[in-house]
Amino acid sequence: ANAILDMKLGRLTGLDREKIENELAELMKEIARLDKILKSETLLENLIRDELKEIKSKFDVPRITQIEDDYDDIDIEDLIPNENMVVTITHRGYIKRVPSKQYEKQKRGGKGKLAVTTYDDDFIESFFTANT
Repeated sequence: ANAILDMKLGRLTGLDREKIENELAELMKEIARLDKILKSETLLENLIRDELKEIKSKFDVPRITQIEDDYDDIDIEDLIPNENMVVTITHRGYIKRVPSKQYEKQKRGGKGKLAVTTYDDDFIESFFTANT
């Protein structure tokens, strides 16, 4: 501490300046190296290859988990998408399922869409909404 106190102020700033100039020179070299890599596709590919090899050697462990196909837990109902439906049952026993999206809001005096067509002697007995 006494040796530093005995130094002249100009000499102290010179040491700092030299240190900063060395750091600047190192940074300029690094910038030039990185710029060279970015401009050369071969150098970039080689760098990526080397880094991937390093990662592979670092994490080269066999797989612990096993991936297996198991279809026993899947029911056919799981594969049906959930949609709101309108189900109609006629007097003669005909059943029709229509997505509720097909029913549109009727405007004043409009007939709307015909969702169910029946025979002359048949009529709708049950009409309800459900989910698939």
